[in-house]
Formats: sequence, structure tokens, C-alpha cells
Amino acid sequence: MSPLDPTPGLRFDLLRRSLGAAIPEQEVDGLQPLASWAPHSDLSMVLFELWAYVGDVVGLYNGVIMAEATVTTARNRRSLRSLAGLLGYKLHPAVSSVAEVAVLVGPDRHGALPAVAYRSSTPGQVFESNGGRVSGKVNEYTLGSVVDPELGEFDESRLLLDPATASAVRGRPLMFLWYDKIVRQGATEILDVSSFKGRDAQEYVELRVAKKPAISASVGYKSVALFSPSQRAYVKTKLLDNAVNDQNEEESAIHEVPPLSDAEIGALYNGFGVTIAGHLGNVVNPVSGSDFTDSEKKQTSVDLDSVYRSIYAGDFVVVQYNDYFSAHRVVWTEEKQLRLAGSAEPGVMIPVTRLYLNPAIDADKVSFSRPGPLIIHYNMHDVGRIMRLAHTELTPGVVLNTLPLEGIHDKPADPPTRFILEDADGKGVLVNGKLDVQANGSATLTISGPEWDGGLRVPVKAYGNVLDISRGETVQDEVLGDGDPTQAHQTFKLAKTPLTYFSQPGAASGVVSTLEVRVDGILWRERPSFYGAGPNDPVYIVRHDDDQNTFITFGDGVRGLRLPTGRGNVRAKYRHGAGAEAPPAGAINQIIKTVPGLKSVRSPIVARGGGDAETSKDIRRHAPASALVLGRCVSLADFAARTAMTAGVRSCKVEYAWDEPSQTAGIKVWYIPNDPGADLDEQIVADLQAMSEPGTPIRAEAATAQQKVLFLNLEIERDRVPADVESAVRAALLDPERGPLAVENTPIGGPLSRSLIVGAAKSIAGVLDVTSMYFAFDHPPVPFPTPGLALDPGQYLDLGDFDAVRLVVSAYHAESRGCRDLVS
Repeated sequence: MSPLDPTPGLRFDLLRRSLGAAIPEQEVDGLQPLASWAPHSDLSMVLFELWAYVGDVVGLYNGVIMAEATVTTARNRRSLRSLAGLLGYKLHPAVSSVAEVAVLVGPDRHGALPAVAYRSSTPGQVFESNGGRVSGKVNEYTLGSVVDPELGEFDESRLLLDPATASAVRGRPLMFLWYDKIVRQGATEILDVSSFKGRDAQEYVELRVAKKPAISASVGYKSVALFSPSQRAYVKTKLLDNAVNDQNEEESAIHEVPPLSDAEIGALYNGFGVTIAGHLGNVVNPVSGSDFTDSEKKQTSVDLDSVYRSIYAGDFVVVQYNDYFSAHRVVWTEEKQLRLAGSAEPGVMIPVTRLYLNPAIDADKVSFSRPGPLIIHYNMHDVGRIMRLAHTELTPGVVLNTLPLEGIHDKPADPPTRFILEDADGKGVLVNGKLDVQANGSATLTISGPEWDGGLRVPVKAYGNVLDISRGETVQDEVLGDGDPTQAHQTFKLAKTPLTYFSQPGAASGVVSTLEVRVDGILWRERPSFYGAGPNDPVYIVRHDDDQNTFITFGDGVRGLRLPTGRGNVRAKYRHGAGAEAPPAGAINQIIKTVPGLKSVRSPIVARGGGDAETSKDIRRHAPASALVLGRCVSLADFAARTAMTAGVRSCKVEYAWDEPSQTAGIKVWYIPNDPGADLDEQIVADLQAMSEPGTPIRAEAATAQQKVLFLNLEIERDRVPADVESAVRAALLDPERGPLAVENTPIGGPLSRSLIVGAAKSIAGVLDVTSMYFAFDHPPVPFPTPGLALDPGQYLDLGDFDAVRLVVSAYHAESRGCRDLVS
């Protein structure tokens, strides 16, 4: 009996049994009971078997006919086409993929470029452009090194300097000076100085320092200056301990003095250039005394052990006490007379220098509880420019700013606004950008989006001559045949297949044809059907068979004009070539016909948006849902049905969600593209907006795949071959039509039921039980949740297709279960 039979009770064995059971009650013509009939005779047995056979055959074909009468059960493609047509559903043809390429032209080529055909290394695939404006001045640029402008959170063990400016010495103090609303400073010790080659292949001088200063991560590294002292002085030693000044007052080495006023501290720092000898030269930053805290206004005076007339007010110094380092600015200097300790009256007076320092020295750090001198390091000199490693990968977050371009460039008369970026691995992205060429030939590129996934490995090139291309080769003027007004519905077949269609937002079926038909040189129009056409309307309809041959049919004089008499007067212009298969990046690299000035073509961007003609599975899924759309998207089901028909979409989910830009609820579309990484956002949004109420907020975003490895342990019947059962279970779970783990059927951002998976597995003959399900390679392995797996919004479980290895099924006989049930 056929598995398509919707009445499984009508089987041969059951029919035979029913006939035998009915013999005692049945009569022939109401006269002779069948009980008198002798079914044990040979002829009787033959007749009995024939009746059972006839019943079986009738039941079989009735079942097949009934199955082919509904969209959901029909398997014959001709039946599906007919049923879909009754629903008003037009089967989707193969759709052309589109891409962008960069062309390189001669230096003297400027202006419009005619339509050009390019051949892909993928056999049989030709792409064409409609031309565009090009210039030999914008062929190709190389992006310069990209470095984060902020200092960032640098490693204490690595502070990189420009080798051309570095003069640091191991063991010397190091002072940091930077501007962060006020002038700030910090100090540490240089532990080591060495050469270093970064991952960006550049040479640097690396400093290892004892402690990094508390510099905000947002401070630009080019505005941080580094200084190191070349001379030192000491605070008064024991020789002057308990010394008294010329007023005969005892003094310590460190004195507390009144804090600076706002005016005094503002005058001290105002106008100070914090990048002396740095990247930016002398940059004057505004400083206000009111921005200093009370602790930052404090000052300390210290008495040195001698006179140091080379220390001036305004100098920066570093105070060192053992492993404590602090940076200060000299507010004022003066000479004081101190009496030598132990000398008799009137004593020996020693002149010393007294320094007033801001901010105050931390008395808790300098308590003289440990042996060691208190040293004042002075006479600062620049020790080099701070550098940061250049990025080896460019991401949207890195390049959404002005980027330098290497070399000297001419200024184009009409700068491009679109660029293709191509990295060292041949990966490409299309960006919007502004080219700025200075009078000296230096140039920058400011990228304004859109964002892309992943990074571009340097070196990265930017191409300015960007052209839009689409798959399909033009047939310019094909003679279809002769017009004959005596024939109704005259039909012709295109010589090349398949006819190229393009996705077009808002079109009735979401696609438009490239076909143009002219009769006697006059353009006729395509219609979806002859319904509503008048006898004088120059129209035709287009139909495709299962082999993607294209047939053009004209009217009968009642609905649609008949063709006029003519010899070869029916002609067509069209493009042929379409489908989901797309060439890899870089494969569109041949110019079919020579064009003056056109040198070469680059295609780092993978073609996208192509789709094959609808399969029987697609028709069964899309036709019933699309029939309810009725030309407008109103409900969520309408939006989902329309999105599912978009070329390149494998699965989708539509929901109401909060739309942040418009601050209202809107339509949110999650979709799974046929080609991983394909960006169909704009295409989907444009199509849905054309089909819905104007102003409806609509957002589309590719769903995120959660790629995991799922293990299933099965207990099977003793007489079954484990490998056969394993293969059958995998096929059932990954079946594109009904398999709960197929990408087409797995929910996006919804629960994936455990019972659904168990039920599909146990429907396979020989499976007794699913003893365990768990995700492997997690630490530890994670059991599949009960009652199901909860997925975050916009996520779906991706176990791959049937050939993938991320679904592992292990079957064993009941008596050999052992330790194979690893996770319950």
C-alpha cells in the first residue's frame, strides 16, 4: 500500500478478511445467500482474491488522488503548481544574485563607463553592470596604520616609546604629565629599557615601570608627556637635624604651609603646555583654580641640605623616598640660614634652599620610619613619545573615524562616496566614505558606515570605482518567431534558460523580470494572467516549466490582442542566469569584452540575494500562507509569509517589539539567510514597508546561530543494526520539511521542545527509548533541558545539515547499555 494513502485501513489483507466475514450476511440480488457460495473451490477462491485485489487497487488510487488534491499532501510538482495557481499563488522563479565590484581604469579614463559583462570562475556564471562613473585618480588607496587615540589601560610592564625620540635610562625616575581638566602629574621608577617589535611589525622602545599612574583611559596618548630628571638634591640630613633658623626656631625637614588659593594655583598652571616636545607640540590648555580640590591645593615646604640655585619656581620635580615616588611643581624657592647641629652659640649658620611644592608631599609615605634619604630629582628632560600598537585588524568600531591614506594622491574632480575595503585575506566590505585630499597630496578617508561582521586584516586597500553588478547575461535581440493572427494563445519558448529575475521591494510577487518583448518593434506588456485584459491590449503572460524553460503566451483576441502577421516580428531582449549558488570572494575576475581604459576588476564582496526556483517543499510551505496576504501585510502572519518569500531567506520569525529609534512598538523580523553572513536587512525592510501601512516601524536582522554539538543516546531493539538506526534518526531530525532540528524548522528566539525531538526519534522503527540528550564539549556536558531549550531573542540552534557532524546519534542494544549513558 502506498504511504500516501490517507485511508490506511483499505489494505489487501484487511479487504480479504472483511469479504470473508461478510459472506454469511450478504445476499446476491436479494435471493441467494453468499453463504451457499463455495469459497473453497478454485474458481471461487480466484474470484474472492480478485475482488480483494480490486478493492486494494481502488483504495490505492483513491488515496493517491486525494493526497494530490491538497497542497500540504501533494508530492507531484504538476499537482502543486495547479493547486497553487488556484490559490492565486505564483511560483517564484530563480532569482539573480547581486554584488559590488571595484574596477581599475587607466589614469586618463574619467567619466561614464558603459555596461560591462564579467565572467566568474564558477562555470556558467556571468555578471553584468549597467556602467557608472569612474576615474583613474580613485582606483586604489592603502589605509595607513590605525592606532587608538586614547592612552587606554596600558600594561604596567609595557610602555612603548618612539625609538626616534626615546632617551630613557634604567633606574631613573619617570614623570608623567597630562591634562585632564587640570594639569596632572605622576611619578614612578624605570625598571628596564629594551627594544620591542610589535605585532604590527614596527620597532619600539619598551619601558618597564614600577607603577603606572592613575591616568584616565580616555586621555589621548599623544597628549601625555614623559620626563626624567638628570640631577638630584637631598633634603637636609642629620648634620642639620634639630637645627634652628635665623629666628632661633627649631625646624623639621618638611613643613606644613597654608594651601594655595584658587587664584594662586590657577596662575601657577594656567598657560602651561602639557605636551612639550610631544606629538602635538606646545598645546595650551585652559586651567581654572576652581577645578582643583582642596587636597590638590595643599603645598609643602622642604629644606634641602645645601643651596641649589638651578631649581626655579615653576619647575617640576620628583620626590623619592625609598620606593615612593611623587611628582610636584615648585611654587616658590628661597634661601634660609640653618645652624649646624651641635655648634655652640652663636653657632655656625649654613645656607640652604627651601622649596615650596604643590601638591603636598604625602606625610604617611614619608615618615622617616625606614632608613633612606629623601631625594628631590630635578632638571627634567623629555624621554620620548608614547606610542600605541597599530591595529592588525580593522573593525567597525576602529575605523568609524578619519583614517590616513598612504602615499601622495591627486585630488579628483568628483570624489566617490562609496568604497570597497579589501583586506590581506581578500575579504571585502562596502562602506560609505568621504575622501579628503590636501594640497600637499596627503589624503584621509572618513568612513560613515555601515558596520560589518568580523575584522579586516591589515594591510587594507580602499577602492573608489565601485560598480553594482548582478548575475545574468544579456540576450540582445532574439527572434522568437512569426506572428500568426489565426492562432489563439500563440506561444514561444526562450532559447536561453533560466530567465533572470531580480528581487524588487513592493512587487506583487517580490520579483521583476528582465524580459522585454517587442512585436514589430513595439513594446508589449507582461501581465500575471489574461484576466481583465481586453481584445486590443498588447499583453502576454510568462510561464515556466519544471526545467525552468520560459514560455511566452499571447492573447486570443478576446482577452489580449492576437499577434499580427509578420516574419520574425516577435523579438525578445532578456537576461538569462540565476540561482542561489554564488561565486566565492574574488571569483568575478574576468572582463568578457574589452573596454578602452578598463584594466581589471576586483570582487572581494560575495554575491548575495540569489535564490533557486521554488521546490515542492517551498510551495507547500509558502502557498497557503501567502494566499492570505492579499497584497498587503497587516498581521504578523502576513509579514512572516512575505519575508519567507524573499530570495535568500531560509527561515524567519516576526514579532511585535519595542523600536528604540521611533520610541514605539514596531515589526521586528529575525531571519536566517541561505548564505551565512548574507545581509538582507535593507531588502527585507524595503519590501515590507512597500507592502504595509506607511510609517510602520520595521526592523530586520539576521538571527544569530548557536552552534553546538548535540549527542543522543538511543536504546534500540536487539535485532536492529545500530548504524542503520542512527542514520535514520539523524535523517528524521534534520529533515528540511519536518525535522525539529533542521535549520528551516528550528525556532528563532523560542522554546525548542525536548518531547518533540524525542518523539521524532522514537518514530523510527527499532528505537525503544532516548536514554539521554546532552550538549557535548561544554564543561561539564550540559543535559538538554526539560521541558525544552530556551533561546534568547534572535537566536537559533544550529546543528548543521544532514552532512554536518554537530548531531551525533549513538544507538546500542538494551543488554549492552553499560556506561554509554553518560548524561541522564
